[in-house]
Amino acid sequence: MDKEKFSDYLRQMREIVALKESEPEVQNEIITIIQKQHAQAQKKGPYDHFFKAEMLFHKGHYEQALKYYLAAKGIPFFQFFCYRASSAVAKSRGQDEQAIKFAEKAAKIEPSDPLIRNILHLQQPDVAASPEAAIEITTEPSMNTYSDIFSSASATEELPENNLTERLYEFPEEEQAPSSAQNNESEDVNDACEKENELPLQAKTTLTMCEDAKSCQNLEIAIETFQKMEASLINSYLARLDNRKSLPSRYLCTLNGWDFANANNSLKNSITPQLLTEESRKSRGGHYVRWNNKGIVINPGNGFVENFHNQGFCIRDIDYVIVTWDSEEAHGDVKTIYELNNQLNRTSSELQIIHYYLNQNTFQELSPALKPSFKQARNTIHNLEIFLDSPDVEKVELTDSINLHYFLTSPQSSSFRSSIGSELNTLSSLGVRLELRSQGNINPINIGYISGMGWSPLIAHHLGRCDILLAAFGNTNIKDYSKLSYVENSLGFYGCSSLMNEVSPKLMLLTEFGGREGDIRLEVIKKLRNEKIKASNRAIALPSDIGMIIDLDQISIRCSLSESFVAPEDVHVVASAANFGTLKYLSPQLCI
Repeated sequence: MDKEKFSDYLRQMREIVALKESEPEVQNEIITIIQKQHAQAQKKGPYDHFFKAEMLFHKGHYEQALKYYLAAKGIPFFQFFCYRASSAVAKSRGQDEQAIKFAEKAAKIEPSDPLIRNILHLQQPDVAASPEAAIEITTEPSMNTYSDIFSSASATEELPENNLTERLYEFPEEEQAPSSAQNNESEDVNDACEKENELPLQAKTTLTMCEDAKSCQNLEIAIETFQKMEASLINSYLARLDNRKSLPSRYLCTLNGWDFANANNSLKNSITPQLLTEESRKSRGGHYVRWNNKGIVINPGNGFVENFHNQGFCIRDIDYVIVTWDSEEAHGDVKTIYELNNQLNRTSSELQIIHYYLNQNTFQELSPALKPSFKQARNTIHNLEIFLDSPDVEKVELTDSINLHYFLTSPQSSSFRSSIGSELNTLSSLGVRLELRSQGNINPINIGYISGMGWSPLIAHHLGRCDILLAAFGNTNIKDYSKLSYVENSLGFYGCSSLMNEVSPKLMLLTEFGGREGDIRLEVIKKLRNEKIKASNRAIALPSDIGMIIDLDQISIRCSLSESFVAPEDVHVVASAANFGTLKYLSPQLCI
């Protein structure tokens, strides 16, 4: 656009804007003039930014207009438009003193502009009444028409300050400029600034309205995209219920073990990060029981949820969570179960209600985080308390076919109970036994579970008869496996041996190895079996590992390769080549 056409535009705008106060209907004509001139201007460069600024300014979006005026550096009269817009911004914020200050700066360049005159007369009537002030405004500098500006070299000179944005926003330090999001945005304003990427650097020091609008749009798109992805993931996740492998209707699945060693990578006799710390060598996970369409999780420690899903299960397979002692090894994934189930319930028409039965200390720690999100989930957080007048073994009926028996693992003679008094509930480790009944079956299946404790002479008495006994091995030492003394904080070899002889279950599963002495699972089992032969004990001892499936009706074990079920006495346990690798359970036919 040449100077002559631009000069004509400025004169036309000055005349029509002067009529706006008495004839408000000329606002439409102002917008039409700007649109026409914008269409004739170059689509890129300072004039494009200038007409976008004009559109915004005359629509009352002063802050956004100022940002585009700043981008129009190089047009004639550049400083005037920036000062005028700054004055309008300050006036809209109620900063009258700043508005007058900027208006006076603009008036020194173009005193006849109707908008500037309006601000000065309305905000500071003394200016118009004061001859001295009027002289200052109209005589400095000596150019009072738009045409004069084109013959003046000062029209395109830089302002004295290096940073024009700082110059225009000379607000007091304690006052903060409000966000541009406070301005209402209309569709035609968005059209006027749809090419915000073409702004020069100085205009990008703060968000333009177009950037703000586009950012909101991009944010909405990002959220919507994630929500669609989340819905797709949920649908795929729930499809596990229909696509998983066929399993017996009633089974036990062990999900505790080591999972950091890949069987395809031989780590034997090598030094790896996983072997350097005792904490990293602890087995992880928990145990899962399925009985009459109800799923029971026992001690879901860190890694349980990952192992659970890797076996093809879904959170909808869980109805009860039982925690027997207060350690991350026992409850590390409880919150994950809770949060995942809540997420699915928010997006599904069917609610899955999970009940949590927690030992005393775990209840105090986790119950604030397990608050129900739905009315149907009220009263689902239960405290497995022990009282002075309680029997040795407490009983909770989970369903009409599932009973939970629990007891303290410390000696519980009457004299002991009297001595500990109010400290009774601080003893957090519990032993549990699940009594599983089937319709028409007089003899239930009993699964005992001991974890997080040392051996006690009363454990066998409290457990009673067990068909399957899960015993957390923990760690051992020479005195322990020589049967000279028991390990203090875990069952160890001596404790497991004593329980096997005292309880005499059909199947004893050693689980939750501490790893302090390395991977000694098979060596421990061989030693236990050797003692069983000498004692003529009928119990079958096996090491459990992630993915071990036991049919509870037949007390048989699934072969890792053929997936057929084999009697415990016929199962061959095979270790991988890797240290702490996954065990395989094979039928005799595969071991010939």
